[in-house]
Amino acid sequence: MKRLLSILLLALISIAVAAQNETDFALHFMKMYAQGTSLTCKTVSPTMMSAMLQSDAINKDKDTESLLRQIRSIRTISNDKSSETQALHEKAETLIKTNKGRYQLYDTFDGKNLYTRKRGETFVEVVLITKQEGHLYIIDLTGSMTEAFIKKITNS
Repeated sequence: MKRLLSILLLALISIAVAAQNETDFALHFMKMYAQGTSLTCKTVSPTMMSAMLQSDAINKDKDTESLLRQIRSIRTISNDKSSETQALHEKAETLIKTNKGRYQLYDTFDGKNLYTRKRGETFVEVVLITKQEGHLYIIDLTGSMTEAFIKKITNS
């Protein structure tokens, strides 16, 4: 019986570790398409998110604090050369649609596509893909987000 419990515990730990090391869309996109382009990726890590939550300004604004507590990390991707934008946008849309079992189109508004990845009722990733002023922008949020969170950030 102890051996069975030990095996079960090891299995659960390995699943948890694998889930934490899961690659988000932004990182996957950068690995596939960044080389030879002007793409850049900026990351706000879980450590930085935690530091932001310690700030007095955030603690005074309970709505902002509530939203930020649901976010684990933020990645923003953009490109500098407008000549690359259309091709990179098409690659982003194709990549996300290729993973239709993982990402679902949540909403389309003002030329922006918002995709989500859920685990149960919790949104674990939100990906916004858009072209503006000749540049591609991808914003990728990871965390444990609610439907109310998504509605709040999209003003819907």
